[in-house]
Amino acid sequence: MRKTIICLSLNLLTISSFAQTAVLKETFDDNRNGWLDKPYRDTSINASIAGGVLQIANNNKDSNWSYTIRQKIDEQKDFEIQLRFMIKEGTNKTRSYGSLYWGGDDSQANTWVLFSQRRIKVKNCLGGDHKSDQIFQKNNSPSLKKGVFYQLVIRKQDKIYKVLLDGSLLFELPFQSFKGDNISFAAGKFTTVAFDDLKIFYSNSK
Repeated sequence: MRKTIICLSLNLLTISSFAQTAVLKETFDDNRNGWLDKPYRDTSINASIAGGVLQIANNNKDSNWSYTIRQKIDEQKDFEIQLRFMIKEGTNKTRSYGSLYWGGDDSQANTWVLFSQRRIKVKNCLGGDHKSDQIFQKNNSPSLKKGVFYQLVIRKQDKIYKVLLDGSLLFELPFQSFKGDNISFAAGKFTTVAFDDLKIFYSNSK
């Protein structure tokens, strides 16, 4: 009986591990993955890794700058991206405070999530003149608070993305085939945002 229980336990462990195969686990204990290897040359935008978070402070009145690594995600599989973020400073409640980009290349063709206190927006960004970009958005109710961590989840199932905030489904949008392997973070103008616990994993055996 004991051997049977051990075998069953091992089988369950194998199934659980197989169902959620880790692609990336980033706890921002250091810069081992290279987020800060290409810093913005203008000191009005800077990023740091300390205390287990990646913090980006943008004091540039004209633009932002993304901090990027390359991480291959197999788009034929279903996957999930999880992220915790905190708005620390910001002057406009509707303008983008922070953003996460994935599946893109250096031509700005990405899928990306932007968040402010009042709104979550997602773009299937196709690059070029951006006339074919697809935009989905929803207002936060209640508005997000500064100084509080929130959990963002992007779940890809078949040809659909589901976007969740703190476990609540915000909306669905069509999956867009990847143009590249970039994963990036950015902060909007006159904002400071902290990012934590970035996790990417395959959610089934496809």
